Amino acid sequence: MGGGRSRHDGYPFEIIEVFFQTRINYGTRSDGQAVYQGWAPADALESDPVWIIKKNYYDTSNQMVGSVFAGTSTIGDATPKWKWSDLLAASLTFPSVTGGS
Repeated sequence: MGGGRSRHDGYPFEIIEVFFQTRINYGTRSDGQAVYQGWAPADALESDPVWIIKKNYYDTSNQMVGSVFAGTSTIGDATPKWKWSDLLAASLTFPSVTGGS
């Protein structure tokens, strides 16, 4: 038998399927490391305000030094309310990360 838990162990167990689509944008990077990542429901359009968008920051050695969500607060906002098309139009803002660009 597998090592997973089930309702027979006294744990509630349900199978939940979550269907999301993902978008990746490399910005000006050519090393295959994503600068922007986005997630939205499977049926969302890039122009729908339902996206969670994150920016990754890298140091001069190409090591990731942090990630933040779109928004103007210190850590951004992970609420699914952004448009992927706004990222492509360069109209989203992201908090900065010390040591990264």
